[in-house]
Amino acid sequence: MNGSSSSTTTTTTTTTTTNNVISLLNDDDDDDNNNNNNTTLNLTIKHYEKQLQQVNKDINQYESKLRPLRSRREQLIDIINKKKNELELLPTSRPGKFLEKFPWDNDVKEVLRNIFNIHQFRKHQKEAINAVLSKKDTFVVKPTGGGKSLIFQAPAVLEEGFTLVVSPLVSLSYDQSLYLQELGINAKVLDASTSKEEVKNIFNEMIINKKNRDVDYNLEMMKILYATPEKIVKSKRFFQKIQVAAKLKNLTRIVIDEAHCVSSWGCDFRPAYRRLDLLRTSKDVDQIPILALTATATKNVRNDVQKILKMKHTELFLGSFNRTNLFYSVKEKPSNYDKFVSNIIDEINICKTTYNRNIDPCGIIYVLSRGDAEKLSKTLNSNYHLRSRPYHAGLEDDAKKLAHESWRDGTINIIVATVAFGKLILFPYTNERFPL
Repeated sequence: MNGSSSSTTTTTTTTTTTNNVISLLNDDDDDDNNNNNNTTLNLTIKHYEKQLQQVNKDINQYESKLRPLRSRREQLIDIINKKKNELELLPTSRPGKFLEKFPWDNDVKEVLRNIFNIHQFRKHQKEAINAVLSKKDTFVVKPTGGGKSLIFQAPAVLEEGFTLVVSPLVSLSYDQSLYLQELGINAKVLDASTSKEEVKNIFNEMIINKKNRDVDYNLEMMKILYATPEKIVKSKRFFQKIQVAAKLKNLTRIVIDEAHCVSSWGCDFRPAYRRLDLLRTSKDVDQIPILALTATATKNVRNDVQKILKMKHTELFLGSFNRTNLFYSVKEKPSNYDKFVSNIIDEINICKTTYNRNIDPCGIIYVLSRGDAEKLSKTLNSNYHLRSRPYHAGLEDDAKKLAHESWRDGTINIIVATVAFGKLILFPYTNERFPL
């Protein structure tokens, strides 16, 4: 038994030793294999890294060639877009088209003769009126006093519905509405001083249903409505009425007076004007043709106005800025107030004796501030016995209307004003002006 046991132990020991030797040999083989694998992978990585470096190098070479091509591509896209915009601004009609015969020619002549007492057109008036009656977007640049207002007033009388006129000066709007009312044309002004009852009446006229009228639609309906740009962009209620009027086809046309104010390139840029693009982003209103009017607008200004107002294929009528019937003189203002007033009296007397057949001329003296308007008007009244009133934005609405109406009816003959008083106020007896 002992022998047998010893033999078994010896055998077991020998087997264990042999296994350990084999294990050691295997470990050595694994180390060799791992080393070989590491070497192979490193070589492989280096191989691909070298290829990557070459690819990056190739990409950089192509990028240097693509960079100017990409830049040229952007330039071409920009040029194409600009040309497309220019194409949209260009009229589609051939030159001279609006001097041809139109179905409404006799009606226009009759309105001019019987209502406005006008027997011949001024330059561009006929073409512009025909473009307006053809429902074209139209841009008219004519000097102050060149007859721009007639271009929308005559069509407004001829057509059903009403024309919305956007004007920056309430005094000018009020003056024109009085003039039109005197001619028997239903024209109204909507501004901050309009009474609640009148506002209600205006809104009713804007959205009245033609089918439900008991009287002659064309004779009774409001024909022209004046409003400031601020009123349009700030009054949600008013703009809602504009939308309804457009949907009912009561709104015939939108006129943007002093259109250069729309453009930041313009000399009298007003932020509310620039927001008038909402007239072309609102359903139904966006289909109403626009007539833009101004006395001065460079090409940049005209293009900017058309883009902002989204006017397309606009008919452009461009007149001269020169006013041959105006006399200009520039004089240095004296520092002494009495001398300054004396110079003004000299200018008034020149108007009286040279241009007005010794009749006291009617005119406007423009000053820079409200205080200057008040002071000068008082001086003219008390020291020179001239009939004048001040006019500026600081006056109450009733006081401004009184000054305006007194000037129109001849109670006074001089307005001393800031630019709050429009430069194209119509006067029924004389067209003399002496802005100083």
